[in-house]
Amino acid sequence: MPVVEGAQNKYNPNNENLSTKVQTNSGNIQYMEEHVKKIVPLEKHVSDLQTNVDKLNQQMANIQSAQSSRAKNAQKATSKPVTGLH
Repeated sequence: MPVVEGAQNKYNPNNENLSTKVQTNSGNIQYMEEHVKKIVPLEKHVSDLQTNVDKLNQQMANIQSAQSSRAKNAQKATSKPVTGLH
């Protein structure tokens, strides 16, 4: 099990033992490398999700524009001029 400063081990800044610091740093580096390896494959997945969100946002904007246009056209078709005469 790697040594992880601050997470599993109590860090003592007064400890001047060089071998302990080297071991702690080595464990920290190993810990970080393991987690970076897990994060790297997520980059493409996140990028794909962002692309999908962008496409969905554009589709929603197109739907909103089409609905607004239809509403305006429907209003024009059903409205009658106001003449004051009945």
